[in-house]
Amino acid sequence: MLRNYYSDLGLEKNAGAEEIKKAYRKLAMIFHPDKNDTPLARQRFNQINEAYQVLSDAEKKKEYDLAYQAQFMFFSATAYDVKPTANQHVYRRVKVKVRSSKKNVYSKRAILWAKWINRISFFFAIFLFVDALLPSREIQLENFKIKHDELIHIIAADVDFPLSNQEFISSMRWSENFVVYQTPILGTNLKMKAAVNPEIQLRMAAWVTVDNFNIEAHPAYGIYTAFMFAPIMLLIFSFVGGFKEKKSGQIVDFSIIAVIMDLYTLYFLFV
Repeated sequence: MLRNYYSDLGLEKNAGAEEIKKAYRKLAMIFHPDKNDTPLARQRFNQINEAYQVLSDAEKKKEYDLAYQAQFMFFSATAYDVKPTANQHVYRRVKVKVRSSKKNVYSKRAILWAKWINRISFFFAIFLFVDALLPSREIQLENFKIKHDELIHIIAADVDFPLSNQEFISSMRWSENFVVYQTPILGTNLKMKAAVNPEIQLRMAAWVTVDNFNIEAHPAYGIYTAFMFAPIMLLIFSFVGGFKEKKSGQIVDFSIIAVIMDLYTLYFLFV
């Protein structure tokens, strides 16, 4: 097990170069063989001298700190029976082992799968944005009914339009020419418009926003309206994980996020 060189010099682990130098000089004055000829003093002087040789060198100190911490994190204490030598080869071996253990957390196959999950999710997000940005199709509602549960649903042949806007429902008796706008590929609801009879517009002005004799409402839930953040997050995380990130751990993390956002998006696409 590695010695605690900071403890040998009576220092904390965050000690700086100046503190290390002062502590060494102070202890050397006490335990130097010329000033203290006892066997214990000689042994103590060798310990502080060894500690100073490592901690006073920035590169050796960095390797020592890594090795000292690694012995508690990754290996048992018996792996370090050999006392550190002046050239510090043991520290370099530990450093290589620590790096190797971090790299081998995930297999190459798992990383490859994670990368392809990210890339497929990215193209799925692109598909969603293309669907949302293409010219929408219009569905004229003539025969429809209204269903009440937690929300209000306008139901026609191929349309189920959930609403939480009570004002829009109340205005339907003053309106005509109901039109639902849907995405051209997936047929997802974007909005509903209805024409308002100009003669009764003044009656509605106090409680319904009228624009050019039209009232408009958006669905209470929808991946392109209330939950648009999901495709946006999917696009960002899948792009970084599939094309930009190089570290294996982060690639796998991004793939997990991408799968979660995929499921979330699919749910609100077809709910």
